[in-house]
Amino acid sequence: MAGMRETLSQTLELAQSVDDDTATNTLRLIMTAINDRDMAARARGQDKGIADYEILELLQTMVKQRREDGAYYKDHNQGLMAEHEKTEIGVIQQFLPRQFSDKEIEKAIMQVIAEKEIYGLKSMGVLMAELRRKNPAQIDFTKAAVMAKQKLGG
Repeated sequence: MAGMRETLSQTLELAQSVDDDTATNTLRLIMTAINDRDMAARARGQDKGIADYEILELLQTMVKQRREDGAYYKDHNQGLMAEHEKTEIGVIQQFLPRQFSDKEIEKAIMQVIAEKEIYGLKSMGVLMAELRRKNPAQIDFTKAAVMAKQKLGG
């Protein structure tokens, strides 16, 4: 199975071949961000650059940024810009795994609480770290933090 870099690179080539400007530009932004992070990782001694899970985190960040920007544009009556952000989100999301529903997030939280025997808010960091480790790029961690806090008595 091809890694994230190869998949993104192949998709960029395909977008270019069919003259899909939005996909091409979005994929170029992704590849540039990956290259920037690779250079930083190599400076820290990681010869191979960033791993696939870090690419997934990068893509999640890019989606979050575009959602925030889209909301801003919508609030300021810039519908065309908001629509552009939404289109870019669609391009990026095709490389991300399916996001958990609220019910699935709750189930994952309860599973970690039971496995790690977590009690109280003092263990919130352990819970969130384990959720990230077990479910990379599948959970909205802002939502999960609120739900976890409720479960832990906060």
